[in-house]
Amino acid sequence: MTNQSPKISVIVPVYNVQKYLSRCIDSILSQTFTDFELLLIDDGSKDNSGKICDEYAKKDTRIQVFHKENGGVSSARNLGLENVQGEWITFIDSDDYLNINFLSNLIKYDNFDHIVGGNQTFGERNINRGINKKIIIDLKSQDATRLDYGTDINSSNFFCYPWGKLYKTTIIKLNHIRFNTQVFLGEDTCFVLEYLSFCSNIILVPYNDYCYRYEYQKNKYLMNYNQYSIHCAAFTNSIHRFEIHTGCKFPKMYTSTIRAFFYHYYSYLKCCKSYRDYVEQSKPIRKSGIDTIRFALKNESRLKRFYLYVIIGIPCIGYFITRFK
Repeated sequence: MTNQSPKISVIVPVYNVQKYLSRCIDSILSQTFTDFELLLIDDGSKDNSGKICDEYAKKDTRIQVFHKENGGVSSARNLGLENVQGEWITFIDSDDYLNINFLSNLIKYDNFDHIVGGNQTFGERNINRGINKKIIIDLKSQDATRLDYGTDINSSNFFCYPWGKLYKTTIIKLNHIRFNTQVFLGEDTCFVLEYLSFCSNIILVPYNDYCYRYEYQKNKYLMNYNQYSIHCAAFTNSIHRFEIHTGCKFPKMYTSTIRAFFYHYYSYLKCCKSYRDYVEQSKPIRKSGIDTIRFALKNESRLKRFYLYVIIGIPCIGYFITRFK
């Protein structure tokens, strides 16, 4: 690598993905835009992923490999952020891949603070989450409300995940924006919201060059009440900062995310092995008051709310009902 800083830093967190890793790295090295560095962060892989990274680094001077103890995807991405040299940053998941013009189609709009492309999903679900035309949003105006869920541009929730986008390194470094390592669900959304809280404008561009692998994993994000509370607090802080920055409210984004956290907590309760466990794990939310449940479920039907009040509020009934759900 030359002493001159690259235009783009590509961060790829890697953990036990030997089956998919070569396709991911090859798709990055095949980009038509070549002024980039590639940071491969091996997060304590137990398979051959770390070795694969090292082999690629021997062949291409643009690649840097970092090996660390396993700490999760957020800690891996943060290590990448600590070591980037590029003017722009993008994140790629190690089981995904890129079309050859991914970088070139985004970097041409580098007069904006944030550049967002569409994507296509493959694997167990095939979805084309495209953007049909260029959309420019001034984050200091009421136009920012278009980022709320269910609006014209956010029906696919483009701001829930960090990949498929370009971020200005100066904004991230000056404001020390990092992924929250205490959060394992929605940490992507929090990071994007934190970043947007320091942006003036963004652009969505009509390119579908990021290919995202979808694999359903049942009960992947189970969380106890303490984790539920941490997630709610982290997201609340992030979206409130963004609301202050834009002067707008994002009620659908807020309630949708809090509701998602609640249902992962509810799924955790259903997985409790014993009645005693169920009572202990549901006690904090009962103690905090029924308002906690009411807020998380305010957009649900009355019947569903009543059902969940019973499930959690009356554990002697709830435990036995959830055994059959």
